[in-house]
Amino acid sequence: MGRDYRAVLNPESCQYATITTAKLHTLKMSQVLTLSCKLEVSQQQVEKLNAVLTAFAKCCEYVNTHTPEKLTNQIAVQSLIYKEARSHSGLSAQMTIHAIRRVCANRKTAKQKGKPVKKFAPTSATYDARTFT
Repeated sequence: MGRDYRAVLNPESCQYATITTAKLHTLKMSQVLTLSCKLEVSQQQVEKLNAVLTAFAKCCEYVNTHTPEKLTNQIAVQSLIYKEARSHSGLSAQMTIHAIRRVCANRKTAKQKGKPVKKFAPTSATYDARTFT
């Protein structure tokens, strides 16, 4: 069973919602279950989460500006910029990989729509089972 986690900040209410997605594989079909709930967080936790969100967005911006615009392959981007991005952002290894993945996904979407990649706002970060602790 694979699990992906994403924490999303609602900047207006400073409340965090956690979305948990689990993929269940039975026979040859898959079902995606999503649970969304609000978390009560202290002001200190809000500050820490805001710091992570800001670092994640800055890492995405760094990756986006320091790699060729047309490059959308995650492995290729990772081989070019991973060490620099990690030292620049101070993020963990897995969070840096998620930032690179986010940039590549945004580039693919922008390419399909014929638009440039927009700036990365500090409103969300991607978590998985390794980083969601």
